[in-house]
Amino acid sequence: MLQALVNEQEKLVKNSIAQFIGVIGKHEFPENCWPEVLQFIHTLTSAENNFDKELGMYTLSIMTEIAQSSYIVHAESFAILFTNIINQLTDLKLNVGYYTIITMKNLVPAIGGNQQVRI
Repeated sequence: MLQALVNEQEKLVKNSIAQFIGVIGKHEFPENCWPEVLQFIHTLTSAENNFDKELGMYTLSIMTEIAQSSYIVHAESFAILFTNIINQLTDLKLNVGYYTIITMKNLVPAIGGNQQVRI
């Protein structure tokens, strides 16, 4: 599925694949049964290519929309990711900034009620 997301050209299909990944993650993530998905997101968001960064943040925004609480254990590393992406934005017209803010917004309800999260 991860490779299909990268290879798909049609935006609607890409969106559907990202949603499918989010649903799988909702069920697999609490038991850490799919560690490759976070490595995939990290690889994309760390890329020099803005298209890959945008795809990584877009996918993460879908994943966190579907299952916010599944990602609480990674709140600190996500905070670092968000900071890095926002600080590296050279063109405010790029969607990577938008998807970063959407992802942050998706996590707020889960983080707000969790006393163990330190960011």
